[in-house]
Amino acid sequence: MCAAECAVTATFSVDRPTAKALGLGRDLTAGTLATTLPPGTSNATLRLVAKAKRALLAGPKSRTYVGRLKVAAAYASEPPSLASRQVRLRR
Repeated sequence: MCAAECAVTATFSVDRPTAKALGLGRDLTAGTLATTLPPGTSNATLRLVAKAKRALLAGPKSRTYVGRLKVAAAYASEPPSLASRQVRLRR
């Protein structure tokens, strides 16, 4: 949670076989976010690129995709705090 206004950037990237299954081609980034959050905010929505969203909705409901979510949050005068987690996408 941001105690003061903070800049947040996030990327959701997948491995090459998953990118191929999603139809992303050579680009391994399935979603991005760059925003400034007001004080007291603890969540933000990362939007998927159109190809990834289309493939996720077109596939079977039981299908899951594994990727890595990398987030950087920084206050105005401080270096960013970094976090990286493996996550699963499902419909």
